[in-house]
Amino acid sequence: MPVDETQPESSIAVVKVLSSKTSAEEETVRLNKVNSEKHCIYRMYITRMVTIQ
Repeated sequence: MPVDETQPESSIAVVKVLSSKTSAEEETVRLNKVNSEKHCIYRMYITRMVTIQ
């Protein structure tokens, strides 16, 4: 779903893809602190990476 400036609460965007759960947690906390005044909410979602050979 593209970011919709008229309804930001209904929009999502992938900001970063990290390979470590710990790194993802730390980055989520950092982004929420840095952008708190902008009313942005960052969340972390875990999935699997599959290497195709």
